Amino acid sequence: MNRNGFLLAEETLKMIIAVVALVVLVGLLVKVYYNNQDSKELELAKSSLEKLEKAIGDNLIEVQIFNPDGWSFSTWPNDGEIPDVCSNMKWEKCICLCEAPIIKFSTNYLDNCNDGKTGICFENEKDLGIPSLHIEIDGITVLKINYEDNEISK
Repeated sequence: MNRNGFLLAEETLKMIIAVVALVVLVGLLVKVYYNNQDSKELELAKSSLEKLEKAIGDNLIEVQIFNPDGWSFSTWPNDGEIPDVCSNMKWEKCICLCEAPIIKFSTNYLDNCNDGKTGICFENEKDLGIPSLHIEIDGITVLKINYEDNEISK
């Protein structure tokens, strides 16, 4: 009878170790998936920002942006603040495409624009502004560029 109890404890220990190993494996897979997703969104953001930059360079009055959903265009400086990537490049003004804050009414877009994983910028040589401060991408987003009023709007 004592021997059966010993076998039960041994099997229980093996089960616990197997469950812990499975949880670690699942956690690792989730981390790899989200890292890959972040990388994909950043590539989409680069493509969209390059499309806007080219449209501004070609003096187009309209450009369609499709990706990434939930990211926002913003112009800087904004309230005297400017993302690190812009100041490091010695740009006085820049346009950024950054992941929108989780809290929709948050004004803290700067943190996401400073992060190399959730934001990308280019120099705003034509001094264009966004009157609403941010333009969020939600599906097909048409940006209108008004060079007379120096503004980009949705």
